[in-house]
Amino acid sequence: MEGENIQVKKPRKPPTHKLKIDELLALKTANPGLTNKQMAKLTDSDPSAITKCLQRYGVDRQHLDAFKANRADVMAGVQEIVASTFTGEDIKKASLRDRTILFGTLYDKERLERGQSTSNQSVFFQIVQESDQAD
Repeated sequence: MEGENIQVKKPRKPPTHKLKIDELLALKTANPGLTNKQMAKLTDSDPSAITKCLQRYGVDRQHLDAFKANRADVMAGVQEIVASTFTGEDIKKASLRDRTILFGTLYDKERLERGQSTSNQSVFFQIVQESDQAD
């Protein structure tokens, strides 16, 4: 044993920060063309850490990109499924508070779908616009 050259590895530096999935997804959303290697460089991380983080949360980047590209249609489909489960009896059984919230939410969403304002700012701008046209 005497005279044996034993090489000791330097201890690995602990990461200075922990990768957060929401930060990675925000980065990917803002820059859809980024590879894991590029994301690693931007986050001062190892590319394998990026891959592991995305895998840990079950994020498949191609699937995620496809979902985001079709999100409105996916949500519309889910809304149709949920809406088809409501009966008049269900709505009648709901409390006045819940029916009021449902009414307001549906009203706002309908206006958004039709490209109409859901806030009072539109009324203000309409008054200003009509005033300008009258001059």
